[in-house]
Amino acid sequence: MRSVGLAAALWFILWMAPSAPRPAAGDEPHPPQEHLVSVPAGPAAGADTAATIARACAAALHPQFLLDNLRLLATPQAVDGVQMMAVEDWRPAHGAAVEDRSRILFYKTVELEVPLTEDGRPISASELAKARRALQRAEAGVDAQWNPAETAGRLIQIDGQIVDVGPLLRRFEWRPIGTCEYMGHACVEYQFAPRAGATVESRAERIMAAMAGRLRLDPFSGQVLQVRFHNVRPVRFGFGLLASFSQIEGEFEMQPAGPGWVWKDTVVHLHGRELWFDRSGTLDKQYLLQRGEQSTHRGGRQGRR
Repeated sequence: MRSVGLAAALWFILWMAPSAPRPAAGDEPHPPQEHLVSVPAGPAAGADTAATIARACAAALHPQFLLDNLRLLATPQAVDGVQMMAVEDWRPAHGAAVEDRSRILFYKTVELEVPLTEDGRPISASELAKARRALQRAEAGVDAQWNPAETAGRLIQIDGQIVDVGPLLRRFEWRPIGTCEYMGHACVEYQFAPRAGATVESRAERIMAAMAGRLRLDPFSGQVLQVRFHNVRPVRFGFGLLASFSQIEGEFEMQPAGPGWVWKDTVVHLHGRELWFDRSGTLDKQYLLQRGEQSTHRGGRQGRR
């Protein structure tokens, strides 16, 4: 599935940073009720903790909170010593499924990948050398933008480029929905939709301009926990001659790792084509922790839609 050019662009969809103004008078979200938020186990658990969580959720239900605090990785120490493997399963609507694997590395909070297989076969020595050069370029790209106070947890690699999600993803209108729970932890949920009039200059931006969905995040750290997305209109390139997709939908989830969160899985459902190739099917990418980390988090896998 890595040969599908649009697949790399889909990663844009999964990371949203807000740009909508604060709600107008009369539209302010109601403060979350304490019975809607969970109280984490620990020595500080109790009425004071519940009130603290409720206040944090109320403060986080403003788009400005996302603008200032949204993080892909809010706890850098969570990835210290973590080893991960990504297993990518492409199940086409017609034809045989293909599984690929890659090793996950973290460089200054940025998740990078080194492929181990390509289209179901082990990569060759020349392909591995090429992947290592790409990894070096990615690390250099992180170094060029690295600012611990501003970009830590906000950089992501997309199609070989290191991108700051803050300025790039100011393409969505955000509406706070309320409080929720994810794996036993309190979170807040937002609904997003493409902002009208946003300029489109790249393939990824064209996909983003057709996406809407919901996002959950931690009200204290701004850590993204879950994103669900779907297209609101067909996505076409070259007037539909180069590519045309009538369905792009899916979700992304995080998993606990020590004191923080790391990526868990991504599922994307596609219906369309690139040139004369049918690209309908499901891409399921799971991130497997490879060490016996005793998580401080509780909770099981969330049910899919």
